[in-house]
Amino acid sequence: MKRPITTITGSLLVYRGHNWPRVVIMPFAAVSIVSSFTAWWVQGQEIMLRTSLLLLAVDTLVVLVLSSRSTAAYARRNEGA
Repeated sequence: MKRPITTITGSLLVYRGHNWPRVVIMPFAAVSIVSSFTAWWVQGQEIMLRTSLLLLAVDTLVVLVLSSRSTAAYARRNEGA
């Protein structure tokens, strides 16, 4: 379960005013979402609460939160200083 630790660490770095973790985390979360969809579509893998639904929901929320303009502005607030 290294992915949630990486997401939490990256979120803390964004909170501290770094933009690069936001740019790195979003594509990884998007790839995770696409791979879950592909596994469901092609292989017929079920998405259940105890297997992948929770991680899929967290990845979706991470992409939605980190892609907003207000998050980008907040993460860049120390770049001009």
